[in-house]
Amino acid sequence: MSIYMIFYDVSAFSLFFVFGIIIIFLLIRLKKADMVAKPFLFTMSIFFLCVLIGQIMIYIFNKTTNFGTGISAGTAHPMMILRLIGYITTIIGTMPLIYILEKQMFKKSLIKNKHIVSIIQILIIAFLITFDLLYLIFQFIDTPVLLNTFLIMGLILTQTLFFVGGFFLIGLRSSGEYRRNAFFVAFGYLIRVLLNLFSILFTYRLGVNPTQSNLISLTIFMTIINILNIITISIMAYGLLNLYKKIE
Repeated sequence: MSIYMIFYDVSAFSLFFVFGIIIIFLLIRLKKADMVAKPFLFTMSIFFLCVLIGQIMIYIFNKTTNFGTGISAGTAHPMMILRLIGYITTIIGTMPLIYILEKQMFKKSLIKNKHIVSIIQILIIAFLITFDLLYLIFQFIDTPVLLNTFLIMGLILTQTLFFVGGFFLIGLRSSGEYRRNAFFVAFGYLIRVLLNLFSILFTYRLGVNPTQSNLISLTIFMTIINILNIITISIMAYGLLNLYKKIE
C-alpha cells in the first residue's frame, strides 16, 4: 500500500468520523428538542446519515476498483451498482429535509403549500426506478447509464438550486446571525456539490487511462476532496443547526 493510499484512507475515515459526530449531536439535540424543532432535526439526521452511507459506498468502490481504473470500459461490474446506490442514497437523504424546509422556512405558496420541489424530486425518482426495473425485467440492449446519469444530474440540480438559491435569498432578506447562517448553508452545500461533481469528472477522465501515474494523481486528488468535504459539511451543519432555532 502506497503512502498516498494511506493518506486517502485517513482522510476518508476522518470524513466518516465528522459525519458520525454530527449525527450523534443531532440525535442528542433531537431528544431534547420541542415538537416544533423535532421534524427539522429528525430530517437533518436522515440527511447526514444518508450522505455518510453514500460516502462509505463510494469509498468501498474506490478501494475495490482503484477509483474505477480496474474496470474495463463498457464492461458491467457489480461495484458500479454500489457506486450508483451510493449517489442515489445521498440524493434521497436530502428529500425529507427539503420537504420540511419548504413547509417551515419559505413563504411562497407554490413552495410552502404545494411542495413543488418535493414533487419534482419524487417524479424524477419514480421515473428513474421505473426505467431501471423495466431494464432489469426486459433486458434492453441499450444500457440505462446515460439516462440514469441524466436523471441523477436533474435531481442534483433541483436540490442545489433549492438549497443554494433558497438560502441565499433568505440571507439577503435577513440580517445578523440569521443572514450569516443562511449563507453558511448555501455556501457549504454548493461547494460540497461542486466538489463531488468535479471528483466524478476527474475520476472518469483519468480512469479511462489507468496508468500508475494516474492512479497516484487520483489518490492525491480524492484525499484533497475528502479534506475539503470535511470543511464544507461542517460549515453547512453549523449553519443548519443555528437556523433551526429560528423556525416557528
